[in-house]
Amino acid sequence: MSEPEPAPELARRQRWLQAAITRPDGPRGPDTAGVLTASATQSAAERLGIYQRSYQARLLECLRAVFPALRHALGEPLFDRFAADYLARHPPSGYTLGRLADAFPGYLVATRPDADWPAAARAPWADLLVELATLELACQEIYDGPGLEGAPGPAADEVLALPRAALLAARFVPALCLRLYRFDFPVHDYVAAVHRGEAPALPAPRATPLAVSRRDYRVRFHPLFTDQHALLAALDGRRTLGEALAALDVPEPIDPAVLRSWLRLWLGDCFFADVERPA
Repeated sequence: MSEPEPAPELARRQRWLQAAITRPDGPRGPDTAGVLTASATQSAAERLGIYQRSYQARLLECLRAVFPALRHALGEPLFDRFAADYLARHPPSGYTLGRLADAFPGYLVATRPDADWPAAARAPWADLLVELATLELACQEIYDGPGLEGAPGPAADEVLALPRAALLAARFVPALCLRLYRFDFPVHDYVAAVHRGEAPALPAPRATPLAVSRRDYRVRFHPLFTDQHALLAALDGRRTLGEALAALDVPEPIDPAVLRSWLRLWLGDCFFADVERPA
């Protein structure tokens, strides 16, 4: 049986209060004093202001928790200015704050001062900030999302015991918690250092192919060689291993022994939810 609808006047006042707290700069209709009462020491507007500031502080606290490395790189005052502008442009619209930070990397891309410049002329520091935000958001999503804990993954010894033809015909299905990136900075080292409580210097540019995944409820960073990144990207669950190898644009074919050592490592790190073998 559904809950009864609130009385029309109560519903109107509830909507007004929600808008007044969550969008203090937006149009709200009646004056505050016409809806709220004053106390012995505070006006109606001052009483409302307590809730407005508390709400904004909670949102800011959420963003600080998702982006500690970005906050370290920018410094807290500048990070808070970015965060306040982001919240004004992207106010929460759902019942949970778990998705509050989703658009933050895109916000940094769209608002960077050199956004309309040619790629070669853009400031590297802005690229670094976007990459930090991208990686830290990915860490939250991977931590909160599905993993392979409690589910028996593919056994490396069993998979690698397959004859070569059967192994090449197998389809390696990536885990939902696996993400692949090509960063221009070693942002994973910076993020890890901040999480350890250190105060790292901003990293110099360095091409950084990276896999990010989760094992035993911990988000882990896995630096990759270029060929490793290319192969993992090709192992999309639709191609067989042989088809993925054939699709690679690499200078030299991957040595079979090296390939098996990579597969063993990735199976141990829970990169794959399943290995579908030919019938």
